[in-house]
Amino acid sequence: AEQRDSKEPAGRQDINKPASFTWRRRLSFVLLAFAVLCGVAAASALYVLDRRGGLERVVADSLSDALPGLQTRIASLTFRFDFDRFQLVLKGQDTDLSYQGQHFSLETVRFIFGLSSLRTILPEENSAHGAGQD
Repeated sequence: AEQRDSKEPAGRQDINKPASFTWRRRLSFVLLAFAVLCGVAAASALYVLDRRGGLERVVADSLSDALPGLQTRIASLTFRFDFDRFQLVLKGQDTDLSYQGQHFSLETVRFIFGLSSLRTILPEENSAHGAGQD
């Protein structure tokens, strides 16, 4: 006849599992929860950008808000992350700036944000090509 310990519930089989199994399961849960939160944050950011007219519109409005009277139009804006230098490169094509009756057309504008930009919220480098004044 088989003896059962009266203190142990029937059908409980995970008593003998090692503690590392429990930690791996908890770590997997935490990593999954973190991935879901990152996905929700990214989706929220994309939604907000879309509702505000796209990345071009948000950047143009930010530039215009920084200097009252400045009107900015950006035809296209792309960004990429340089993993070697740990920099975010923001590149605008066909940018028009109007301020106090003067008009500037820029073919290409580049802003490079790095680690120091996290503190200052300003680009480390910027450049403009094909500048013309009307």
